[in-house]
Order: sequence, then C-alpha cells, then structure tokens
Amino acid sequence: MAEGISFLAASGDDGSKDCTYFPTGPSVDAVDYPGSDPNVTSVGGATLRLNGTSYGSETGWSGSGGGTSVHFAAPDYQTGVAGKRTVPDISADADGDNSGYAIYSAGEWLDAGGASCATPVWAGFAGLANAKVGHRLGNANPALYRIGKGSNAAKAFHDVTAGSNGTFRAGTGYEQVTGWGSLDGAGLAAALAGRLPLLLNGHLRFPRMLRACPRDGRAWSLAPGTHV
Repeated sequence: MAEGISFLAASGDDGSKDCTYFPTGPSVDAVDYPGSDPNVTSVGGATLRLNGTSYGSETGWSGSGGGTSVHFAAPDYQTGVAGKRTVPDISADADGDNSGYAIYSAGEWLDAGGASCATPVWAGFAGLANAKVGHRLGNANPALYRIGKGSNAAKAFHDVTAGSNGTFRAGTGYEQVTGWGSLDGAGLAAALAGRLPLLLNGHLRFPRMLRACPRDGRAWSLAPGTHV
C-alpha cells in the first residue's frame, strides 16, 4: 500500500452464483476473491451495443459476477449490504458471444470475453490515468465511489440500467451486476485528476499488455499467465 500500487480483479463469469464449479455448487449466491477484498477494484461485465462505429448502449452481462461477501465488512467508501462488502465496483464489455474481443493468436482470429477481458480494459485505463494525473492512483475505489455518487457521475461512467446476472438486476446508480457501470475514459480521467488526495494509498496489478506504458505511470510487464 505504501507503494501506491493498485489492484484489479475479475468479478467472475458465472453470474451471482459464482461458485458453480466448487463444492458449494450453482445453487448458492457467492462472490470471487480477491475482487471481494475492499482494497481491490472488482470488475464486472456488460454487453456492448454499438451505434455504427460509436458507443451505443450497454446492458448487464448475464455472466457478470456480483453479490455480497460473507467475509469482508463494507468499507467506508461503500454502503454495502447488511454491513458487508458488495461487488463488482465497475464493469466493461465482457460478452464474448455477442460483443467481446477479437484476439489474433497462433495464426487465427478468436473471439474472447469474460470479466477477465474486462479487467485489462480497466487496467489499461489505470495506466493512462496514472500518466495523465502525474501520480500513482493506488486504491481507486474511494475515488470511484465518490465520483459515482457525485455530480460528475454521468460524465465519468456509462450507467448500465438493464440486464441481470441471476439474483441481481442492473439499475440506476450502483448495483451488483455492473457496479457504477463502464467507463467514459475522458470524463473519468478528468474526474480522477480533480480528486488526487483520494488516490494516494492503495493497490493494482497491471497485465502484460501494458508493458509499453511509461515507468512514471507505474505500469510494468508481468509473466505470462499472471491473473488480475
């Protein structure tokens, strides 16, 4: 935390019952660790629809992990549920079947999706934001929540108001499918730049795709297979 490093983690790909492949099974609402840790920014998923070649709209992705931790208390920046931490905090496109990512690998194009694709999108933004504001962002959650509750929310986030991950439904403001929604990069960077005192403590692991970011942005390469 003294290093001012930030940590992001995928919220999961099995909706509100994210222990589907574990002994608790698909009938129990559950959330993923480490995203459930209050010092980690949990990234959920959305389904993106374009308007031509521009942003159109988003709905909550059915696989977006989200819910309430049974272990971590709600941090100061979050209202929580019954005194417990809720996830995700924010989201990005994750629907590999409808709107995901084109990846060129081993001589062919592949479609990819999931919260593990949405998370590097936010990590990439964090690296750029570090460079823009001239400081390490650290644990961005307090600032993200302050922005989400403030007058600049509509400039910083795309509020996702439709869709479900099973138990929970997307809606206006914060919810347990997409958090505060997806980012409007320019608007969120501007809002973060105005809230630097909130961003000087914390944690984030950057993916290998950010290896070219400047050192003063505190982004670096990680070994293949490192999870965020």
